[in-house]
Formats: sequence, C-alpha cells, structure tokens
Amino acid sequence: MALLAAALMPARAAPEARKYRLGFLDIGDADTFFGGARKELLGALADFGYVVGRNLEVVECYEKESPEKLFECGRKLAALGVDVIVTEGTPSTLAARNATRTIPIVTTVGDPVAAGFAASLRRPGGNITGLTQNRTEIARKQLELLRIMRPGIAAVAILWERPFPGVEILMKPAMEAAREASIATHEIVRDSADIAATLEQMRKLRIDCAFAIGGMERPALEAAVKAHVAIVSVGHEEVEQGALLAVEPDGSQSYAYAASTVDKLLRGATPGDIPFQSATRYLTTINARTAAALGIRLTPELRLRAERVIE
Repeated sequence: MALLAAALMPARAAPEARKYRLGFLDIGDADTFFGGARKELLGALADFGYVVGRNLEVVECYEKESPEKLFECGRKLAALGVDVIVTEGTPSTLAARNATRTIPIVTTVGDPVAAGFAASLRRPGGNITGLTQNRTEIARKQLELLRIMRPGIAAVAILWERPFPGVEILMKPAMEAAREASIATHEIVRDSADIAATLEQMRKLRIDCAFAIGGMERPALEAAVKAHVAIVSVGHEEVEQGALLAVEPDGSQSYAYAASTVDKLLRGATPGDIPFQSATRYLTTINARTAAALGIRLTPELRLRAERVIE
C-alpha cells in the first residue's frame, strides 16, 4: 500500500520542453474509456505537467463492433509514432501489443501474466506495465453479494461475445469464483442483436443469474430485468442502465497510477522494469430499482456494503 501511495505522488514538472503524443485505445468510446474516467486521467496527467494543447497531444481510437477494426486502431497509433499507448482491458491491450513491441503500453487489466502481457508482476519485461485489477477477487465479491440477494443459487451463466480476442481470459475469474463456491457455470455466447434467444436459453437451463463479460447494452439489460434475470456487470455504467450490481476497482486509483506510470515512461523509464501494481480499493454499485423488479429486498447490510445505490 505504501509503495502504491508513493507511486501516485505527482513528481516535478514535465521533462524537457517538447510536445508529447499519447494514444488512447479501447473497446467502446471516449465516454467509457478507463471506466468513464477519461477526463480524470487527463487531469491526473496535468498534475504531472502534461497539459493537452500545451505540451501534450492525445490521439484516440475506439472500436466496439469489430476486433479487426480494434487491431487497426492499434496499428494506427503505432504508425503515428505515439510516445505511449494507454489501454484498458485485455482485448485493447492485445490490439496494442499486436501493433508494437517497442512503444510503451500502460494498461489496467485483470491478469497480465495469464494474458501473456508480463513475465511477472514484479518484472513485466517487454513493453507493457500498469495496474492489475485482481479480477478473481472482484468476482468473489460479486458472487458473495449475489448469494446474499439470491440465497440458494446453484448455477450462473457466463455471458460473452465471441468476436473479441481475450474474452476467454476475462471469463476465468468468474468461473473460478463460482467453482470455489460450488456453483455450476454455463458459458453462453451472447448475440447482442438477439438477447431474447440468450434469455430463452437461460430459461431452459433454469438459470436466473449471469455474469456479463464485457458488459451489456441498455436494451439487453432491460430485457434481462423483464425476464427476471439478475445481471452482474463490469462497471457502474451498466448498473445505472439496469444491471443488478457491479464491483470494480476504484477509478481514482487506476487513473492516478496510470498517469504516474506515463510520467515515468516519458522521462525515460523502461516499461519492463516498472512493476504492475495491484488494485487495493474497490467500489460496489447496486441498482435498487432492478433489485425491486427482481423481487430482491435490499437489506441495510447490503446498502452499507455499496458505495453507490441507484434509486
């Protein structure tokens, strides 16, 4: 904890008077980049002396429909010769690494070692470093809350969309947490254009709880509520749109450490020598309206365990 706190302290002013070029790469769009904390990330960079329009240019490339286009985004940023690429999550980090093995990449990701991004957390090697989200611990916390809300749960669905690379790695934490709790899991490939078929498949399996890997769109979340299916999602944005709950790393810790790491790299540090730091703070969001629609009573205990309750 002390080491992480020290790493987040803004240092001296930005190095030599030149303009730096930073690349942002992610699935989704600018509003969802870095857990919706794009503005805060830029603010943290400004604390280190990197100000957009003065000595910092940000080139952004987002893609949520096609893995091929996501990889094109990575190649675009590499071709532009950005100084550092900032990513979030396994698919976008894969796209960045596929495009370059020399430009430093700063990411926040579930398990960088399992994904092949780092040789170890202490000495990553290669050109990727950042923050590990400890997704297995997050999945345990999510499942613990789900079991309080729906006692006796025997099985959960793991919903995912096949097209994006790295999804298999993202599924593992939820599957491991369920196995530890002796809860069966069923992998279901979700078609975003036909959520009704997915919900019908769950009904036939007698499953009314699911982990949505990679998130879900508002229409799909609304359909799930109508079908009395509890969705555990990846972030508070989906909970605001109808998912039951989410547990996620505290974004302030993520963007502060990312900015600190970018500063070190722009000063000449080697990414392979900068340890991955583990997230230590988590935020729980629960949608009270969704809970009521699902027949779940939010006890005082549950409310106290949530940093955010959507009324």
